[in-house]
Amino acid sequence: MTYQEKKSMTIIATSIVLSALYFLRVNQVYVDRGADINPLTFWSGAILLIIPIGIAFHVVTQVILAVIYKVTTGESPPSIEDERDKLIELKSLRVNHYSFLLGFFVAMLLALRGSSMTIFFVALIISMTVSGLLAEITKYYLYKRGS
Repeated sequence: MTYQEKKSMTIIATSIVLSALYFLRVNQVYVDRGADINPLTFWSGAILLIIPIGIAFHVVTQVILAVIYKVTTGESPPSIEDERDKLIELKSLRVNHYSFLLGFFVAMLLALRGSSMTIFFVALIISMTVSGLLAEITKYYLYKRGS
């Protein structure tokens, strides 16, 4: 398995763990606060909080992966991207954008149909998570396929 494949698998695994733990915690706080909560401010804050937490979590994970890779193989992780790497990155970015856009439209349709703000924001958070996972799965697949 190449370093890029290991990196994608690590990001997929950490994204699933982080998303599950974060969603469970946010849901617990939402339920504990009960009826005296403003859904708009609560879920907006939840989304704004997950972004820096996710970035920090992925940076730490990538550093740990690079250290483990260096210790196990004796080589440094590849630092040079060729045209294939850039093409794979663009394809996965396209998958990310289209899947998030689809999720965003679903969230908007839910809002249009009269769903609560909570349902709207949960759909948005799920869309963000799934689009990131689909992008990494696309990267893994393309690296595995060799294109």
